[in-house]
Order: sequence, then C-alpha cells, then structure tokens
Amino acid sequence: MGWVFVLLGLAICCAWLPGFVVRGTEVPAWGPPFVLAVLLGVWFRVVTWPGLLAMAALIVSARLSLTESRPLARHALTALALAVALALALHLAPGFDNPKLFDAIRLSGDAAPFTQYLNFDKGAAGLVLLWAYCARATSMVELRRVLRVSVPIAAATTVAVMALGLALGYARPDPKVPELAFAFLATNLLFTCVAEEAFFRGFLQERITRLAGDRPSWRWLPPVVSALLFGLAHASAGSTYLALATAAGLGYSIAYATTRRIEAAVIVHFAVNATQFLGFTYPYLARVS
Repeated sequence: MGWVFVLLGLAICCAWLPGFVVRGTEVPAWGPPFVLAVLLGVWFRVVTWPGLLAMAALIVSARLSLTESRPLARHALTALALAVALALALHLAPGFDNPKLFDAIRLSGDAAPFTQYLNFDKGAAGLVLLWAYCARATSMVELRRVLRVSVPIAAATTVAVMALGLALGYARPDPKVPELAFAFLATNLLFTCVAEEAFFRGFLQERITRLAGDRPSWRWLPPVVSALLFGLAHASAGSTYLALATAAGLGYSIAYATTRRIEAAVIVHFAVNATQFLGFTYPYLARVS
C-alpha cells in the first residue's frame, strides 16, 4: 500500500515539470504517476468509485476553467473546482479510506498522543490546485530568487511562532530525531504544506491580490485575510492553536506576497512544521486542552 502514496507524492513533485504531448494532446507531467497512484489506490481499496468521480470532477472542472473564454462560465467552473477540492481536503467527499501512518504514538513523555493519516483525498486536491491555479518557479534562477526571499522570512516566522508557543505553554523545547522523522516530514511537506498553501496562498490569496489591484492602501489586505482564514480553518483545535496558526499563516502569506510564487509559502510552512517536530513538543503538551 505504501507505493500508493509514494506515487502520489511523486505526482505532486512532477507538477513542477513541463508536460509532454501525446498525439496532439498535452499531458501534464504529473499525469502518469497520478494515474498509477489511483489504480493502486483502487487495488488496495484506498479509493473507491465515489472518490474516483470526485477526483474526475475536480480535474475536469479545473482544466475547463483554464481554457473557458466566457467569464461567467469560467468563474462557475473555477467555483466548482474549488468546492470539490475543499470537499476532498476536508474529507467530506466519500470514496476514500485513508490509512494511518502513525496511530496514537507519543514522541515524548509529556506530549499528547499523535495520530497521522495518509490522506489521498487531500493530497489529490492539493495536486490539482497546484497544477491549475498556482504560480510556480519555472527556472533555477527564479527558484534561487524565491529561496533568497523565503529563507529570512522562514527564520523570522519560525522564531516568532515557536516563541509564541512557549509563551502560551503549548510546547517546550524537546530536540529529537525519531525513527519516523523522514516519513513524517515527507508526508507533511507533500500532503499538508503543499495542499494547504495551494489553497490558501496559490488560489485564495492570489485572487484577493488581483481584486485589490495596485492600490497601495490595500497592499496588506490579501496576506492579512489569508492568514486570518488559515487560522480560522484550525479553530477546531482550540483558541491557542488558532492563535499560533494565524501567526504562522501571516508568515506564509508575507512570503507569498513578496514573491507571488507558491514555493515561498511552502518553504516557510514546512520550516515551521519541521522545527516544531524536531525541536519542540509535538504535537503539543498533554496538559494543553
């Protein structure tokens, strides 16, 4: 079953590669590994027919929204793609049996138990949003520019969020490199950071930015709204986590606003998550409600 998610992760990585043409039809580079992931997912019953239909609806509506010339139809197709992507990311669409990667483990004695799923539905949604709607670096020169901007923002955001977490009693310093570190970090990068940034920054913040236009007084509106919505999306975990997620989201939003490239937000998001996992209590102190 592990190959299902290895192939899905490979498909997400291939979103940065140029497509190819087969009999006059352009095929995205992520297409073949994604199809293989889906087929294996069906074989291992991770994906069933309702899930296949939901993913097909997402891909078709996103693809048509990119080529539709009529504004009303294009907006309707984009809205449909967004609705299906959200249903997949929030696990509201039927047809998926996401397996557990870790089940109720404790990474340190005073940490809350931690369970992590391999979410095929969220990963697929992030992949399609990344491909269809996110501006990506297209050359090594551009990627280096994104890195130069992102690294200082990642450092500042990480320090600020970790300091806030310590001040709120959410976590304590806890340096560690557990055996499951690689599996967690790879899963978190590809199925959490990419998926969430593709929606909140690549899709949502980008569209708010276009609506705001060049008006200087509206410059901070897109990153602030994006950060607030990101925080609210995590409100079910409690007020402390809402505050931390909003603070972190502001860093991700600033990185995206500075570069207008999805890699910047993903880099900052992953830096925060990896630092907490490796250097602090994860997911949080057991006494935190």
